[in-house]
This record gives sequence, structure tokens and C-alpha cells, in this order.
Amino acid sequence: MRDSILSTLFLLCSSVLLSGQTTTRTGQSFPETCIGEWTGTLEIFAGQSRKSQIELSIRLDAPDSLGYLNYTLVYFGEDKVERRPYTLKPHQRPGYWYIDENNGTVLQARVMDRTLTSIFKIKDQVLLSQWTCQGDTSHWEILVYPDLWEPVGETEGEEITASWPLSTQSAVLERVR
Repeated sequence: MRDSILSTLFLLCSSVLLSGQTTTRTGQSFPETCIGEWTGTLEIFAGQSRKSQIELSIRLDAPDSLGYLNYTLVYFGEDKVERRPYTLKPHQRPGYWYIDENNGTVLQARVMDRTLTSIFKIKDQVLLSQWTCQGDTSHWEILVYPDLWEPVGETEGEEITASWPLSTQSAVLERVR
């Protein structure tokens, strides 16, 4: 039953991701809309309670001769700075990308309109990451939920309705260059 629900969720998310376009209404497409450096405050919530706020910087460099883009997230915590370098690599199919974590892990991503979206799992947590850029503002969000679902209802003869507790990380970022 659990696998059936996860499969249905995956197919639903996949169909939404596969239906998108990479070009914006203004004619600019990803990654052009996101190239530059962005800063703002990342708010981290567990349920509806805000756990913390930290400064976040995202830098996306122009593509190199292979079409690869250096992509760096920098988290400014109270007592340390955490820098995470990635490489965005275009897939053969337009609108699809690889996010290379430069440590042997490569994630798949899809662009819909101005939003780069990826879904991945770390240990027992599933993460949905989205980054949208428009003009001099961008929105960074990660939705985190456990790989275990909680039944919330059942109709006689029907499958169980499932729900996941949700944590979020969200930031509105401004272009600084």
C-alpha cells in the first residue's frame, strides 16, 4: 500500500514536471534569468513554527564552453559559514538539467517556466527543491518530508489517504550583481 501511494505521488509530480516550458513570457529562459549573485534571509520552519533564520547567498556563473554553470550556495550561520559548490550541467533534452554535487552525487532537475525543480532523498527525508528567478528577485524553497507517511483517512473499499508532516526552508533573494 505504502509503495502504491509513493508511486502515485511520484507519477503525479513527474507529470507536472514534464508539462513545463523553459522559456519565460519575457523571452528569457533558464539559466539566463538566474545568472548572477543573490542574497537574502533563509527562514527554516518545522511545521508552522519558525526554527531559525540565516543569511543565504546563491551565485550562478555564466556557462563555460561546455554549457556547464558553477552554482554555489553559501549559508551564513551564527558561528560558521557553509559553502556548497555545485555544477549545473545541461541534459540532452531541453529543460532538463543535472545538478552535480561535485562529490559523486548527481541529481536530476527540470525547468518549468522560470523554476528549477529537483526531488531527491537524503537518508529518511525526501526533499523538493525549487528556485525561481524573475527580474531582480528570486525565490528559493526546499520542502522536506519524511519518507514515512501517516494515514489520515480511509473510505471503505478505497485506498488510504496519506499525509506527510512538512518542514520548509524558504528565502526571497535580491540580485546583488
